[in-house]
Amino acid sequence: LWKLCLLSKGLKFSDKNNHVVGIATVEGRSINLALPINAIKPFLNTNEKISLNDLLKEDKVSKEAHYYRGNYHLYVKGDTDRAITEFQSALKLDDSFVLAHYDLGAAYQSQGLTNQAIQEYEKAIALNPSFPEGNSNLGGYYFRKKKYNLAVKHFKQAIKAYPNFIQAHSNLGAVLNKLNRSKEAIPHLKKAIQLDPAFGVAYFNLGNAYISQSNLVEAQKAYDLAISKGINFLSMHWNLYDVYIRQGKRLKAKKELEFILQIEPENREAKKKMEGFSR
Repeated sequence: LWKLCLLSKGLKFSDKNNHVVGIATVEGRSINLALPINAIKPFLNTNEKISLNDLLKEDKVSKEAHYYRGNYHLYVKGDTDRAITEFQSALKLDDSFVLAHYDLGAAYQSQGLTNQAIQEYEKAIALNPSFPEGNSNLGGYYFRKKKYNLAVKHFKQAIKAYPNFIQAHSNLGAVLNKLNRSKEAIPHLKKAIQLDPAFGVAYFNLGNAYISQSNLVEAQKAYDLAISKGINFLSMHWNLYDVYIRQGKRLKAKKELEFILQIEPENREAKKKMEGFSR
């Protein structure tokens, strides 16, 4: 067993006895390792020899080369067609390549090809049930389809694999709110905020959880923090309007109606309620 430890300019690569055997650097989604040859000799097949030229040729058409080219075209160039071709080429060489299935799904999702994307995410999870990103994306898909129990299942699997998965905590909180399970939602939303205090959507979801519990004071605090982080959802302003009406704060309630009409000038309900303030 080897482990990585953070250094000032990279990562220390240690063996099970905590002896340093090399240095690692992180570039994007890649980890580059520099290891003394003696440390890796036991893992090498010395019976098979290959020339440097042959190695370079093989490297250009390896599954890894196709995968990293696909990543470059998808995430850097935004060329989803080329990315899909590269990921498919990688999978022709190794259909058990989990990351290639996942990123192929992401490429399909970018093109609006939802069914194909879901198939690839499901393949990734079938190969690695604890794969956090695949579970999170599937959870998001089921959330949008209002299949809330399935969404909960996949968000929980994502968090089990990666306990500090901010988006999964926030999304799990949101879907638990939809299931009227706000008491369960709140710890996940607080965890998301603890991990990223600038994550505005988590404050919004936390406000929704407190609204479900009729905790108007905490709901208002959460919504105010969401607004300070740039969140400007119509439903949030309606909830704040209700909070202020229930608290007898009519001027603040009127201000929320004004925000609603800025977002949606022809909102009939907001216009009707605004008329009541001018009487």
